[in-house]
Amino acid sequence: LKHWHDVTVAVLMGFMVGSLNKVWPWKEVVETYTDSHGRIQPLVEGNVTPGRFEALTQQDALLSEAVVLCIVGFLTIYCIEIAARIIVKKREE
Repeated sequence: LKHWHDVTVAVLMGFMVGSLNKVWPWKEVVETYTDSHGRIQPLVEGNVTPGRFEALTQQDALLSEAVVLCIVGFLTIYCIEIAARIIVKKREE
């Protein structure tokens, strides 16, 4: 990491942005299949907006909770970066 910090962070950021499609919480089931136990399972899901999710499922989208968790995640990473800079600065002194 000492020599390739920026490249490593860029690659990890690319992985995170690329995975957003999979972890998006508001989805619409487009296609289903029946498993070996006879239960209907989602096969293809499409991402939808929180408002459309509420209209489709009649469930609360929990948008405010999702925004709060995003902010908490950002602040956690930001604080870790600040702590790392402080530690590096102290080691250099």
